Amino acid sequence: MIRNYLAQRLVVSERYTGEPGVVADLATSLDVLEGICEGSYDDRDDEDFLYVEQLPPAGA
Repeated sequence: MIRNYLAQRLVVSERYTGEPGVVADLATSLDVLEGICEGSYDDRDDEDFLYVEQLPPAGA
């Protein structure tokens, strides 16, 4: 899950991929990573974490 969550579309690659880059908020990213480590997102598929800027709160 962590690998997928950290796989964001990069701003520098917009030119090559045609996909807009994502700038994730540091505090939100750390909260989500903490939730992943604590098991708060264990009910979600790994694919839910791929190329997302923010996730709904754990348990939502």
